[in-house]
Amino acid sequence: LKIMNNPPIEVAFWIGDYLQEQYNRNCLNSYQLTSMQELLNNLVDNLGACERILKTPMPLAYAIHLKQLLILYCFLLPFQIVDSLGWWTGLISALVGFTVFGIEAIGLEIENPFGYDANDLPLDAICETMKRNIDDLITLTPNARERKDNSIIN
Repeated sequence: LKIMNNPPIEVAFWIGDYLQEQYNRNCLNSYQLTSMQELLNNLVDNLGACERILKTPMPLAYAIHLKQLLILYCFLLPFQIVDSLGWWTGLISALVGFTVFGIEAIGLEIENPFGYDANDLPLDAICETMKRNIDDLITLTPNARERKDNSIIN
C-alpha cells in the first residue's frame, strides 16, 4: 500500500475481489454480491467526496479579501456605535472584533478536517469501531443471527 498513489482505492479493489471470490465459492448469492458491491461503490463515492474536500483549498484571494473585509468592518464599527454606547464603544468593538476574527480562525482550522491535529475528525477511532462491529457480525453464525433477530422481535 505504501507505493500506491491512492491506498484506499486499492483496498476497495481488494474488497471487491474478495467479494467476487466469495461469490465464486458459493458463499454469497447474487443478491448479496450485488448489494455488497453497491455498498462498496457508495464507499468509493464518499471517498471521492472526502478527497475533494481535502484537496480543494480555500482560494488565496478569498482568504485575503475576507481578512481585509473583517479589518475594515472592525475599524469602522466604533464610528457607527459611539453615539449610542459612549464609553462602552471600545469594549463592545473589541468583543465584536474578537468574535468575528475567532469565527474566521475557526473557518481556517476546519478547512481541512482530515489528519491528526486536535480539531480533526477522529477517523482512526471511527474506523476501529466499524472494524469491531464488522468482526462481531462475521463471528455470528446464521443460527445466532436468527435467535438474535427473534429476540429483538419478541
